[in-house]
Amino acid sequence: MFSAPANRKNFFATLTGGETARFLSVVKCPMAALLCLLSLLCIQLPVLAKAAENRPVYVYAAASMQVVLTEVLALAGDELSLEIVPVYGGSAGLARQIAQGAPAALFLSANNGWVQYLSDTYPERISEQQPLLRNSLAFVASPCKRDWHGHAAVLPEPEPASAQGLHEAIVAALQTGEKIAIGMPDSVPAGSYTRQSLQALGLWDAVMRQAVYAENVTVALNWVARCDVAFGFVYESDVLAGQKLGVRHVSGIPGELHQPIIYPMAYINGPRNEDARRLGAFLKSTQAREIFLSHGFALAN
Repeated sequence: MFSAPANRKNFFATLTGGETARFLSVVKCPMAALLCLLSLLCIQLPVLAKAAENRPVYVYAAASMQVVLTEVLALAGDELSLEIVPVYGGSAGLARQIAQGAPAALFLSANNGWVQYLSDTYPERISEQQPLLRNSLAFVASPCKRDWHGHAAVLPEPEPASAQGLHEAIVAALQTGEKIAIGMPDSVPAGSYTRQSLQALGLWDAVMRQAVYAENVTVALNWVARCDVAFGFVYESDVLAGQKLGVRHVSGIPGELHQPIIYPMAYINGPRNEDARRLGAFLKSTQAREIFLSHGFALAN
């Protein structure tokens, strides 16, 4: 409701004769005010719809995909003539943003749990979901050359992933007393898979005493690369980037120790849904597949 200033005399003194007449007609006739408002909306709605069509295609993607998607989305933008804006972060945080109305057109999560959360809790937001990629876990060590609290920290040389080799490597790391980076297991998919693996090995309680928890797996990798921590659990796809920074690949983690690591792709209802589907089709193309494979990902069946 409109209310005139308390000093009405001064208020009307500022209006011209025509403005005074229009003001009085609106105040005296609420229906006229409503019709004016509706006419303005009729003018603005097509403009707003056009603006929505012209805005970029926002892709909300797990942080562990940032390196590979930078390359893939640049190619997709050229091929499809689309302006694509990626938003990276932890899958949990991205899912919550989408639930609250963030302008995502496509959601690439590091596990199915957060896509299912949206589908179950906010079904109007998800139009369809499909599996896109697979990944695996790795145990890595800092590049720093130092004597960790008097321990030599002699780690086994990298070898094909085996439960026994991984167990030996983690025990050797624990003996140093140094910190171990892990994604937050209740919200970060990599952290959840790591917890499952360590529980299967009977080492979760021991590792928890030396663990520091990261908001996403990329943060965990950076801690290891900067020598903020001595060890960490990351994705195999992160290892290629980490090795350029001197991070040591200590051991792979056998897939039978945890649930399958699947990256689903979810289309979000909205004005860019059609373009999101074009982009999703490109992400499954031969061109994109070769890039994903070169960065350590595998294709989901």
